[in-house]
Amino acid sequence: MLVALSAIAAWPFIGVSSELLNLGVTVLIFAALAYSLEAVYATVGLLALSQGAVWGVGAYVGALTIIHYHFPFLLALLAGGIGGAIAGFLVGLPSLRTKGHYYLILTFAAAEAARISGDNWWGLLKGSFGITLVEPAVILGTPLGTTTQLYFLALGGLLVVIVGLTLLQRLRMGRLMLAVRENEKLAESLGIRTGWSKLSAFALAGFLAGIVGVIYLHYVLHIEPDLFGGWAGVQIALILLIGGSRSRLGPIAGAVVVFMVPPLLHLDPLVTQMTYGVALIALILFVPRGIAGGVAAAMQVVAQTVVLRFRSLSADRT
Repeated sequence: MLVALSAIAAWPFIGVSSELLNLGVTVLIFAALAYSLEAVYATVGLLALSQGAVWGVGAYVGALTIIHYHFPFLLALLAGGIGGAIAGFLVGLPSLRTKGHYYLILTFAAAEAARISGDNWWGLLKGSFGITLVEPAVILGTPLGTTTQLYFLALGGLLVVIVGLTLLQRLRMGRLMLAVRENEKLAESLGIRTGWSKLSAFALAGFLAGIVGVIYLHYVLHIEPDLFGGWAGVQIALILLIGGSRSRLGPIAGAVVVFMVPPLLHLDPLVTQMTYGVALIALILFVPRGIAGGVAAAMQVVAQTVVLRFRSLSADRT
């Protein structure tokens, strides 16, 4: 993980073009969103397609607090996180009654309902025209206007999400959530409040996604509801599944594959979507752990083979 993060931090300094640097910002933002979804999927075992809408709530809350109440960036970041946590909590409520593909469909419908509502809410959200910021983020008196500065802002957001997820998994709350994922009925019989564990996971995932939403807002400086609908949630879920949901580097690997590979190969957008579908089916069938998980498993097999070979050669010599 440290090697990967060091390589990511060095990316702007190796002479990459502005196009690749902007792609790097996009990769970091969506990797952070995939990590935020992992706070639900890897803990209580629920996959939601509404994370894009929750992300959008955080971005819009941040924009409204900046425009109407003149919040500084860090305070808007907190407000966006709180807005995302509330949205995540509300999205998690149906999980108390529904499971599996029923819940998956419900979350997609909720994301689309939020997008359509945003398109028609002209009074506060400016409808499909969206909201535009005229000033960049300012931290400690320094405006973050260049692409390199925004790259490191996105990297900071990614680190916050990773640290938050790591702390969750090490705390007692995280262990209770893992118990719910492994066997919900057994967890209930042991006195664990499974419903509260699920809602807590959704609220935390929403808080992290809301923070990323405010960072994304200051990167693009213009947001509209169509950016945060059901397709955004599908993209985030694809990144998590392609990269590997239980691997530390999975979301980063998935974001690189989804956003870096098509432009580098000059793939047509339609071909790209078809490729994603085929790739996801192949990964589920042959590499269920995802790219990062599959590579880690392959390296473990190679290491074990080398060790066994070395032991056999040593035994032959003796």
